[in-house]
Amino acid sequence: MWRGSLRNPDGPVGARWDWGWLSDCFGATKISLSDVDAALYAVERKGAILWIEVKRPSERIPYGQMRLLTAFATKPQCSAMIVWGDPDDPHEAQWILHGVAGERQAVTRDDVHDAIAYWFDTANQ
Repeated sequence: MWRGSLRNPDGPVGARWDWGWLSDCFGATKISLSDVDAALYAVERKGAILWIEVKRPSERIPYGQMRLLTAFATKPQCSAMIVWGDPDDPHEAQWILHGVAGERQAVTRDDVHDAIAYWFDTANQ
């Protein structure tokens, strides 16, 4: 396997999430999450960027991927969130803000919704 190749080529298709349940987080805009790759989603508002990486419940974050997300979150107005769960059913989440990874916490879909709505409200100011 060469560097950068998928460790589980069959995994991404089953990992796609439908983020429609977040549509009201973004106010009266047409903003929605963009699919960057099969497990990385992004949204931008007024220069602020949020990356959301999704993983299956027992999947670990490889060192290099965590390093990339952490480095990204050191940039001004850039944040990252890792969400573990089944498609459209988050179980745990971890924020990476200002280059620092927070604790992995148990979450519900409502928790993720509220956190992203808060991110948008902050970015929208």
